Amino acid sequence: MADIQNFVGFAQGERLIKEYFGFKMFSPVKARINLSVTSKRVVVYSSVKNFFVQDQASLFQQIAISEIRGLDIVQGTRYNFILLAGSVVALVAGIAASLAGSLLSTLPVIGSSIQMIGILLCIIGVIGIILFAIRPKKIFRFIIRGQAIDLNVGEFAQAKPVMAGGSDFPAMVEELGALIIQIQEGTV
Repeated sequence: MADIQNFVGFAQGERLIKEYFGFKMFSPVKARINLSVTSKRVVVYSSVKNFFVQDQASLFQQIAISEIRGLDIVQGTRYNFILLAGSVVALVAGIAASLAGSLLSTLPVIGSSIQMIGILLCIIGVIGIILFAIRPKKIFRFIIRGQAIDLNVGEFAQAKPVMAGGSDFPAMVEELGALIIQIQEGTV
């Protein structure tokens, strides 16, 4: 598990207040995003994991607590349209094959084989459409608004990141804004 103290040095008097783990970015790169709140700044960093590289730092952004003026969290749903397209193609091909098999019923072996393939494709298509409908991915993007700049987490050129929350996401949504205000007011 990544730890903010493995990525950055702390300033004198700076201490870690809260760390959120387990956010996943799907686009523009696959990465795990971590957000740490210290007494002086918010630090967003990531580690990329794949077969060849384990825990390589790939993103590092920070903004001073005193600069923060707002927090935007956008939630949505991401559907797998490739699955839907493949399922519709399988369903249409299955219906066409079943009809072709019915028309070739004078040739029993070929006609029944084509019908069975058609029925199998129809079943695959229906299962794919059901999976498309019941298994969307929850996504979110968060932006920390500053006086002079905004911290757009995962900003790469013009690409907008696509992220999904892990187990810490509800806690982050609930706590982060209040935590930043408390640090700015000196009550934490």
